[in-house]
Amino acid sequence: MTRSVLSKFARHRVVSTSDVAAILHVSPRQAAQVAHALMKRGIFAHVQRGVYAVVPLEADPATFQPDPILVTLRTLGPEYAFSHFSALVLHGAEHQVHETVHVTKPHVRSRKLRVGATRVHVHTTESLLWETATMMLRRGRDKLLVTTPERTLVDLVGLPAAKQDYAEVVEAFRSLLPRVNPSELARATELWGNRTTHARMGHLVARHAQERSTEFEDAFKVSRSNLAPLQSPVYFGTRPNDPANRFDRAFNLVYPETA
Repeated sequence: MTRSVLSKFARHRVVSTSDVAAILHVSPRQAAQVAHALMKRGIFAHVQRGVYAVVPLEADPATFQPDPILVTLRTLGPEYAFSHFSALVLHGAEHQVHETVHVTKPHVRSRKLRVGATRVHVHTTESLLWETATMMLRRGRDKLLVTTPERTLVDLVGLPAAKQDYAEVVEAFRSLLPRVNPSELARATELWGNRTTHARMGHLVARHAQERSTEFEDAFKVSRSNLAPLQSPVYFGTRPNDPANRFDRAFNLVYPETA
């Protein structure tokens, strides 16, 4: 195995047997044999059937943890869009990959699965204007499909209250704000959000977009009449009877007080 070939593998970071076959110009069966041999030498670490991580020279193959986003990409394929907290990382709004990788694709079954040591949450969505909800970004040499900043915020804001951390969503909103087009955020909320999502997004815009308040006021006007049918208050990253709860009367919304 030449140094140049090993360098090609290293640039991939995570490879499938199809990648090995393409790099070496061999059959899938021969590629699987090569991958197995490289795993025995500590150059590859097994992720799952047909997927391997390329181990850096300074790392221990027994303990090396590959990039979970690339592991997910190689396993599920490029048609899934990285979403929710995983999209935050790829947009540069968060630096640490969460324990669970989130991906979205129209008309698939929502489910949780494991890819080697990586936990993956697959979300389903409608195909309506799906191409406008995603964009291509790079992670190293790889191009990945990722939800836009606007769709990412709608997804995070729309999670069930029990699965939200209010402070975390606020930080995500503030971090993505420089990348957000107010008109596109309003449109994404209208397309993919329900009334609960509208109330939460209106709350975020009113309280945490002060530096761009004029832009958001012009583009993102949550109708009070649309929110009127919400007889019960909306909970945002909290539960009833929490002593830290505060009430946003404008959006009939309960949220936790943060430091």
